[in-house]
Amino acid sequence: MKNRFEHYLREVAGRCSPGTLKRVRVMLGDFMRWLERQGVSEWYEVTGEHLRAWAAWKSTTIVPRTMHTYKLEVRLFLRWLYRNGYVLVNPWDESLVRKRPPYRMRKVPTVEQAKRVLDEVVENPRIGARDRAILELAYGCGLRRGELQRLNLSDIRDDWLRVRGKGDRERVVPMGERAKKELLRYAATERTNAVSFSSMHEPALFVTWYGKRFGLDAFGYVLRRGGLNKTTTLHGLRHACATHMLKNGAGIAVLQKILGHAKLSSTVIYTKVDRTDLAKLLKAFHPRG
Repeated sequence: MKNRFEHYLREVAGRCSPGTLKRVRVMLGDFMRWLERQGVSEWYEVTGEHLRAWAAWKSTTIVPRTMHTYKLEVRLFLRWLYRNGYVLVNPWDESLVRKRPPYRMRKVPTVEQAKRVLDEVVENPRIGARDRAILELAYGCGLRRGELQRLNLSDIRDDWLRVRGKGDRERVVPMGERAKKELLRYAATERTNAVSFSSMHEPALFVTWYGKRFGLDAFGYVLRRGGLNKTTTLHGLRHACATHMLKNGAGIAVLQKILGHAKLSSTVIYTKVDRTDLAKLLKAFHPRG
């Protein structure tokens, strides 16, 4: 079973980002281990009963939207096995995948909370210039973790950044004064010192103390290193950027370009402001508010 699994991952690696590949490996690996516990040793032994039993068990441990993604990944893998002749019958049951569960908008920091986190970063002596720049870009430019990790020094263009997003799509994102100030400070100090230990030809913008490109997983610990707010995440700052811009009057199409969404429907999620905001807007703008 493992040989087919690794073969599939090698094919997937050629057409997706490292983050997506990691997700596929984790989800399918979890599915394969469950099958092995049921006594299944070959993929051709998998039946529709196995799939329904797995789905019933797994759905008790994760939220519906994540379960939906699990099912889609399993379906794609089984389809690949069938199309390549590794199984004679595709056991997938289409009744397992129904309508995608609605997106639950994560709780994002308020403007005051985001400002408090970033101000605390500046005052915290345990937080270096690199981490300050990362957090300012996450909130000031709405960048994803993977986008921050893929940035090169050559991507800085005066007040703009060239960003490579999902699907390797490129976009240009403006930087605010605060984000630009922290980024240039880092590039001139910590980064310069770090790359001098190894190769001066390292293209990465964010590097380790040994001058190598900062690891993707390491970005998740930036907020924790200084003992900052445990309820705020790096991606939460990206969501806060979008939500706060929208509340301050940014157009949905403009927001789509900044965030790098391929579909406008992904950006429309941020229009789901809470009822308190709707009440305030009604009173402020309606003639009979």
